[in-house]
Amino acid sequence: MRLHAASPHDVGEVILAARKSVVLALPSTCQQTGVSGVDVAAAGRLTGSGIDVRAVVSFECPAHDSTGHESALAHTLGELSRRGIAARALTMPLPRMTIVDRSVVVLANGADYRTGGLIGRDLPFTPLLLASLWEAPTAPHAVDGPRPMERAVLWQLAQGATDEAAARRMGVALRTYRRIVARLMDRLDAHSRFQAGYRAAHLEWLGP
Repeated sequence: MRLHAASPHDVGEVILAARKSVVLALPSTCQQTGVSGVDVAAAGRLTGSGIDVRAVVSFECPAHDSTGHESALAHTLGELSRRGIAARALTMPLPRMTIVDRSVVVLANGADYRTGGLIGRDLPFTPLLLASLWEAPTAPHAVDGPRPMERAVLWQLAQGATDEAAARRMGVALRTYRRIVARLMDRLDAHSRFQAGYRAAHLEWLGP
């Protein structure tokens, strides 16, 4: 078990050295819209490389302004999705940290990594920490970002393409295309394609 101080540059290098997985834990979005930082930037560079990149976002906010907070949360999840990072929100406070390859924990000095952090390797509680992140209750109204194929289907829906034309453009079977549409409507709790498109736009799933 090893624990040592790290600069922001060191934090980025540790994340970029990932071979299998990266899990970002991001603090509450109540007072902010969007995410930035050396951790998010490095993790975003790994997407599409075969490495599993995910993020959990804390949504522990006062109830008196839930609409505004949910909008900020949707913006954050949408931004992460555009970077290719699968994200979910949790109803629990989280420190700013990153877990690399299920064995390296990078804990920020405060709310971000601007002054560096601590890197721990082979800590005995790392598996428990990972489990707590994925088994914790999901925040109300929080929806994970779209998968790559789902995003492609959303673009076809936005353009008003028929199922047949959309499936042909995407190079998939018509049955597969319609199954993805049905899955999207279920994930978005939508009763029509129009409603699914509206919710997807609200969550910023249609971004580049």
